[in-house]
Amino acid sequence: MPKTKRPNLSLAVDFVLLSLAPDKEKGLEVLLLKRPEDPHKGTWTLPGAFVHLGEDRNLRKAIDRILKEKVRIPLGKQDWENQQLGCFYSMERDNRNVATVVYWGLISRSNAKKFKEGSANSEGLKFSPVGDYKNLGGKEELPFDHAEILKKAIEHLSETMER
Repeated sequence: MPKTKRPNLSLAVDFVLLSLAPDKEKGLEVLLLKRPEDPHKGTWTLPGAFVHLGEDRNLRKAIDRILKEKVRIPLGKQDWENQQLGCFYSMERDNRNVATVVYWGLISRSNAKKFKEGSANSEGLKFSPVGDYKNLGGKEELPFDHAEILKKAIEHLSETMER
């Protein structure tokens, strides 16, 4: 039997961090990151990054590093092992052949009180109403499959609250 060539596959960790808006009119919001590089440079997306081979010895270490580098605001206690939304992969989601493990969290704005849009701590981050995005009634686009991931996170949050 001939050997099958294994594809080069990159692994990323992404986060859907949801918060109740201080302005009740806006409802549920999601924390977004402005992409610093291509593909989709300058667009708003879910925060995340690649797992570093050799540096990140396990997913927990990758989670801690990525949150420190990308999110940079206190999230409060999170149980990441029980907050995995799933693994997303298809050749269409990213032409760099990337699979992503996605975690979700409901974060309190009081834990993120240092977060002020435009501050050095929050540069490139913003909270945005989830209803603004496609698949959730809005017109705004998110790159890759992030609108689908956001929708799944909100469905998961709804199911969790019903239980």
